[in-house]
Amino acid sequence: LAAHCTEQEGNAAKVERQLHKSAAAMLLESRTGAQFDAMVTGASDKGVWVRILQPLAEGRLVRGFEGLDVG
Repeated sequence: LAAHCTEQEGNAAKVERQLHKSAAAMLLESRTGAQFDAMVTGASDKGVWVRILQPLAEGRLVRGFEGLDVG
């Protein structure tokens, strides 16, 4: 029973994360190309993850991220 509950909790967390991502995408869709103040929260060869505060959202930059520092 405990393993099942743990698995269900993990599934619920995944759905909640996806819901937040979808809501942010819908909110920001009309602002494609706009510039925002943001903080770099992660980086890899695939892109840089950034967090904007107004409106609160986090996502991955896929181009134009060269030379950005985490933090």
